[in-house]
Amino acid sequence: VTDQDTDYYYLGAIYKTDWGQVGLLDGYARIASDPSLKTYWKNSLVPYFKATFGDLYLEGEANVTWGEKEHDGSGTNMDYKGYNAYLYAKYNLGGAYIGGQFGWVSGNDPATNDEDESGASGGADWDPCLILWNYNLHKWMGNMGTVVGGGTGSAMSNAMLIQAFTGTTMDKLTVRGSLTYAKADEKPAGYVDDDYGLEFDIEGIYKIYDNLSYQVGFGYLWTGDYYKGNDSNADIDDNYLVVNKLTLKF
Repeated sequence: VTDQDTDYYYLGAIYKTDWGQVGLLDGYARIASDPSLKTYWKNSLVPYFKATFGDLYLEGEANVTWGEKEHDGSGTNMDYKGYNAYLYAKYNLGGAYIGGQFGWVSGNDPATNDEDESGASGGADWDPCLILWNYNLHKWMGNMGTVVGGGTGSAMSNAMLIQAFTGTTMDKLTVRGSLTYAKADEKPAGYVDDDYGLEFDIEGIYKIYDNLSYQVGFGYLWTGDYYKGNDSNADIDDNYLVVNKLTLKF
């Protein structure tokens, strides 16, 4: 009988204090789905924190992943060592707030054939923008920039993102605006540039009931040359969208 299963093991700890909490998660995966491999495993170490100091709220997370893929016969053996990091800050100003967030996922260096430096993705449940790495846009419209070759999906990978935002809540209405710059951590082989672009978003969410809300939004992306892929003569345009969404939670 050939062993072709995949096993996951997790161990975590959380420490709570008056100002918030800190935690650490360790995850190990033994992957035996490919019978041609002698060894294939990955391990991730994920520390995080959440903290509130008066009107200032902070949260952050990091992920360090390492592992090894070794072939039983022919094939290139691979070492894994990827990273990601996330930091979010929000300061309340009465009925308004300001803040910023930073996200980084290491990319794979095209110059190293026996190493994969790709960090774990930001996850499809984190939507930092209305266009870039947005789950709903990816689900209903597909990748950004798939025509030429350079594209981005629903989960952030191989990228660094810096965002400033502000907003206010008035009774049942919340209005939020943000400005985001993003670039690739590693420029893929042959690509023209590593610039994803600059995005401006504004959105309003009206809470009709506790479990029912209505959202409208507008996003505009000054598209970077990353989306030219490996074609320096490609003609790319700025991108924009209008969001009109009714959300029911139950």
